[in-house]
Amino acid sequence: MSQPRNSLYDSLAEDYDLIIDWPERLKREGPLPRRLAEESGARTVLDVGGGTGHHARMFHSWGLEVTLADPSAATLDTVRASLPAEVRLEVRSLRDLGGIEPHDMVVCLGNTMPHVADHREFASAMASLWEVLRPGGVLVCHQINYTPMLADFDERRFMEPRGRGDKVLFRFHESEPDGHGLRFVIMRLTSRSGDYTTEYLWTHHTPLTSVDYRRELQRLGASEARLLGGWDESAFDEDASDALIVVARK
Repeated sequence: MSQPRNSLYDSLAEDYDLIIDWPERLKREGPLPRRLAEESGARTVLDVGGGTGHHARMFHSWGLEVTLADPSAATLDTVRASLPAEVRLEVRSLRDLGGIEPHDMVVCLGNTMPHVADHREFASAMASLWEVLRPGGVLVCHQINYTPMLADFDERRFMEPRGRGDKVLFRFHESEPDGHGLRFVIMRLTSRSGDYTTEYLWTHHTPLTSVDYRRELQRLGASEARLLGGWDESAFDEDASDALIVVARK
């Protein structure tokens, strides 16, 4: 049965980590943010959409003061006990960061930004991130590069199934019925005493592009902005890169 899209991460609070090889992911994603933090003299970092807190733990291990913001209260409740006590938790959405003190670095990783409803909400989300970034601070956004996926949608929309024990999670994208954006779908197959239960969970994605980021960063007055195609700092190729990583300075 289909679930309301806002319930996806609440529903997956205890199972989300099944779909990610965190040791490999952090090994890949850690060096660039660490170098940026060291070069800019950052002491505080705000992890927006930080979910189950693996990036927050990594940032804390570097000696940074960390705030983790995520809209899923269920997820934060699940991970609270496993995080260092110094990590501050905020139940906040991308557009609801008001009142959080500005940080030296703000990160929005793991395809969080495309959860906005549309391009108008994207502009609001970028303004919200910019508001909680100190002058001279660094913003890092990371998402899928949708251009090659949409160009070969039938082949690229499926991801490798992941699971453990009695659960398997199947992940894929499909077009929204109204033609506006995509659905990111997770089908959870659970085995109990020989019987199987299947749940269809989904959330909306807006396939943002490099053009969208450039436009908003120009509007916000970024003093510097770079687009990368991977965590190895390879040049961004709109037609070929798997990832779109935005590094901007206020």
